[in-house]
Amino acid sequence: MKNIVYIVAINWDLQGPAIKSWEYWCKKNDCDFYVVDEPVVEIEAMAPHWQRYYIYDILENQNIEYDNILYVDADAIVKWDAPNFFEMSNGNLGVVQDFASYEWVYNGIKGYQHLFPSIEYDWNDYFCTGFLLSNKKHKQFYQDIIAFYFQNQDEIQDLQYNRLKKGFDQTPVNYLTRGYDVDLQILPKQCSLGALHQRGILNQGLFMEMGWVWQFNGIPKEDTKRIMEQVWETNKEKYK
Repeated sequence: MKNIVYIVAINWDLQGPAIKSWEYWCKKNDCDFYVVDEPVVEIEAMAPHWQRYYIYDILENQNIEYDNILYVDADAIVKWDAPNFFEMSNGNLGVVQDFASYEWVYNGIKGYQHLFPSIEYDWNDYFCTGFLLSNKKHKQFYQDIIAFYFQNQDEIQDLQYNRLKKGFDQTPVNYLTRGYDVDLQILPKQCSLGALHQRGILNQGLFMEMGWVWQFNGIPKEDTKRIMEQVWETNKEKYK
């Protein structure tokens, strides 16, 4: 069984603590780790967030074998004793439900509704795309996501950068799982614990007790590097 973990770091200040933690975890769990740092499409035409769905093409173009694939955001550190996430898979698309901001989620769903007129999406079901566990059968769905983007490119870019400003791929992909009847496997929230500051679990380090993957999102960019390096320095001996 060939398992792959990858992050997308296109036009991104890649953080050493994230790389070191995933390299350790992958070695421990007998899987390969890849960093996608070159765009498939110019970022002016497609934001890096959407380019994560090119992973099947990237792997196959490089003749890299795979069975299961885990995508994680580039601002995430995995805990030294986190379980093998691939063993949580039941063959469906593995996702983590996320409600960091009710307003952001709800208005994002409303804001993209016109692109999905036949689909009703309940905000209670919303998941993040910062942790996606897929396999070979999801190749076509990832290609469908990319096709949807280019079919609606101008409208999506206007929503992303001007009219709505509620993220990039995440809400459309939530809708698309309904549109294509993709079976989901809801994974434990420990698999992707984000918005640490907003949830009040950053300063006291509670996130390290509560989660397996810590996403340092929602933090001012100038503070992200410092905080991630502090977390690494505090715990680096545990990654040996």
